[in-house]
Amino acid sequence: MTADSGPLVKTLRQHCLSMPGGKLDGLGDYSVLDGDLKTYALFEVNESSPFLLFRCRDSVRNKLGAKAVRVSKRMKWDTEGWNWCETDLDGPLPLETLRSLIDDSYQLLIEELDDDDRFEIELITRGLSPEGTLAELIKFHKFTKRRQEIESLLRPSLRLTTRDTKHSKLKLGQSRIGGFPDLPENITWPIHRNGKPLAFLAQINFSDIPPANRLPDFPSQGILYFFSVYGWMEEDEVDPDLPSGKATPDWTQILYSPDVSSGLKPAKPPAEVNSFPVASVEFHPLLSLPTDTREPVFGEQKWSGDAKEKYYSLQDTFSAAITQKLGNPPKHQLGGFADYEQQFVKAVAQEKLQLLFQLASDFNMSWGDDGYLYFWIKPEDLRRCDFSQVLVDYQCG
Repeated sequence: MTADSGPLVKTLRQHCLSMPGGKLDGLGDYSVLDGDLKTYALFEVNESSPFLLFRCRDSVRNKLGAKAVRVSKRMKWDTEGWNWCETDLDGPLPLETLRSLIDDSYQLLIEELDDDDRFEIELITRGLSPEGTLAELIKFHKFTKRRQEIESLLRPSLRLTTRDTKHSKLKLGQSRIGGFPDLPENITWPIHRNGKPLAFLAQINFSDIPPANRLPDFPSQGILYFFSVYGWMEEDEVDPDLPSGKATPDWTQILYSPDVSSGLKPAKPPAEVNSFPVASVEFHPLLSLPTDTREPVFGEQKWSGDAKEKYYSLQDTFSAAITQKLGNPPKHQLGGFADYEQQFVKAVAQEKLQLLFQLASDFNMSWGDDGYLYFWIKPEDLRRCDFSQVLVDYQCG
């Protein structure tokens, strides 16, 4: 068992995310709010002796001793009264001590925040409803005259949290990310034109979504299957081994089976293509705001540069606040708006597309350095359950 999959590291990672405003930037860097030089914990698990990197007061380090906590040579900042330090995750410190070191590292960071950041942290800890959170942010950013405009931008979405599992523990047809699909008889494993099978990414069974949480215009039943060349991964690589040339429609196939009452069978991945570890899925309803003012819902309204900056700050805090109770998991998402890793996709505005699905990086699959796969669809195609013309984009970190 590796340190990354061990119970100690999983417990500590969850503790990092429980901090107000805590978020995971990359696959091991825990920071507050926007993450700009605001790291309080970093896990290095691919070392011969895995360790935790954190902010540590000199008094705490001296008390625990150099054998337990050492000044880091990897993170060199000009600091006063504290240093970046390391402690081995397979060392002598018990869980409670490691938790307290993370707590104190977080507190050191909080002491450095400005008033705006402190307001955001305080807002996150109040546990307001999404509507109440948005109202407070509108007031804070002096957007009172734009209140109705901003509130009209809200769109329901579903955040997908995952849990590592085994296929034997999944029900036939159950939603999942990774692993292999359960296909009906009329669907065969899709193949790229070069003869190589597409990689399986996810299976969404809409019957798994409670009726109260179903998204407008999305199917209420049936299974959606995602296959793509973007899942072609060599061992120990995080960038897909893509076909040569420009992307063509057969790079990705999204297949829909409306009737799954019977006839489903597990479809093991063909020998020619890799597969990802399987994770079960749980759906959580969230309200979503556009992350870019070029989204079609903004229409022709003009926003000044200053207003845009304030809106982006509002949106980022709103997202952090409403996902805090979920532990800010990787942003696997149905519906809502995309979290653009690199740049806005112009075709979304030009063709008035809406987000179908967003597949984020996590500990089982990674798109570049903490990147995303995006799937957009025309609203009328979604209503018809026609998934043959979906726009796909890959953005690595």
